[in-house]
Amino acid sequence: MALNSLSFVAPCNQVTVLLGKNGAGKSTTMNLLSGMLEPTSGTCLVGEHNIATQTTDARKFLGLCPQFL
Repeated sequence: MALNSLSFVAPCNQVTVLLGKNGAGKSTTMNLLSGMLEPTSGTCLVGEHNIATQTTDARKFLGLCPQFL
């Protein structure tokens, strides 16, 4: 699992969808942004909050419904 140089903005008060092929990094991206995974380098910001150091504040900006098979 690896992401390299990912950057995007999801506007407030809108539903944002992350689409891509199998193995494109969608689940890894959401796991990083929700704090379920810790980045090995770089920074994950959610609503200007660093997910690694301000997890509770960052999660206030997310709605995530993971699916398990």
